[in-house]
Amino acid sequence: VILDMIVKDGLGAMEVIKELKKIDPSVKAIAASGYSDSMGKDFRTQGFQAVLTKPFRLEGFKDLLKTVLKVE
Repeated sequence: VILDMIVKDGLGAMEVIKELKKIDPSVKAIAASGYSDSMGKDFRTQGFQAVLTKPFRLEGFKDLLKTVLKVE
């Protein structure tokens, strides 16, 4: 799951990940943000496997997905 950190007039990633973890504690989630320091180093303790900083390049996105999903 890729979740945007801030959603105007909606739920952001921090609220959504808490609910997703209740449904499936093993959910793999990536936090996406245009602000590079919005998650800091605490993203793992919040339930995310990685942070995707926007704007991103397709090649970097692909590598991140491979890492999170542990795909060759």
